[in-house]
Amino acid sequence: MPEAILAISLGVFLAYLFGRWQGEHQLLYQRRAEVIEKLFDRFEDVDQQFYSLFHWYDAGGEPDKP
Repeated sequence: MPEAILAISLGVFLAYLFGRWQGEHQLLYQRRAEVIEKLFDRFEDVDQQFYSLFHWYDAGGEPDKP
């Protein structure tokens, strides 16, 4: 009987640790996705500003940007 209680309590403890670890990593993945989205938005802004600055320069063979 004590072995069963020990096994159950160990299982519950391990499940708690795994759930906590999984929750922390899910939060990290979500934050990483948000940061990548912000960086991409900034890249788009810089790309558009660079284009508007140098749109008069025609480099042969490059496709036109809208």
